[in-house]
Amino acid sequence: MKSFILAIICCVLLTSCGGTKILKKPVPLNLETPFTSQSDDSITVSLDGVIFRDGPGTWAKNVDWDEYLISVTNNTDEDVILDDVVVVDSIGTELHTNSDRKELVKASKETVTRYKDIGLEVKAGLRPGQILGRGAATTGGVALATGMVGTSVGGWAGVGVCMGGVAIAVVAVPAMIIYSLVRMGNNDKVTKEILVRQTQIPMTLSSGSRYKLDMFFPLAPSPQLVKVNYIRGGEHRILSLDTSELLTGLHVGQNEK
Repeated sequence: MKSFILAIICCVLLTSCGGTKILKKPVPLNLETPFTSQSDDSITVSLDGVIFRDGPGTWAKNVDWDEYLISVTNNTDEDVILDDVVVVDSIGTELHTNSDRKELVKASKETVTRYKDIGLEVKAGLRPGQILGRGAATTGGVALATGMVGTSVGGWAGVGVCMGGVAIAVVAVPAMIIYSLVRMGNNDKVTKEILVRQTQIPMTLSSGSRYKLDMFFPLAPSPQLVKVNYIRGGEHRILSLDTSELLTGLHVGQNEK
């Protein structure tokens, strides 16, 4: 009976903590006005919002990527082709949009390593005292993330300490199997949601039309620019949004040196 009870407790702990999981109620996000906009002689680009871990608009827990909400208007009398969208982080690394959850997590871990090499810690979310433009003001505050990328999924060590003793070994294997199955199921649901949300590019922008884009990117600490690559009349062009002040502090921790 004791082992049975321990098994139930272990399963509950393992299936309720760690991993990426879709929330029952997404965190509200105010999209009444864009954070910033920029125009050239062909298009207008607006950054409507950025969804990051535990921030406004969050629809899943423990995410290791960002979701950029962008509007693009074709101001010309001809079709324009949207070719690519790129986010440039604080050290000049260009990060391309991606709809593959595994690739997003892998690229985010690479970001963590890249910043660690220069003495900076990267965590998904904001640091204490930092805000994201109007995001915090319109939602009454932004919850802060505490898990570092790559360590967001709970392991057996914590459960072993909590439960203690030899008894945990009796239920470890079946509980671990249950945890793995639940985690796989959660990841699958998140993967499908990303595919549904992600705007597929390249795409043709009709004359005079406005398009809303939903783009996923690996973690970009204190992103400096959002670059929209497009083609007009066979000519490749780039329109950039300066986000150096708006998104300063995003995902960046304290200097470790």
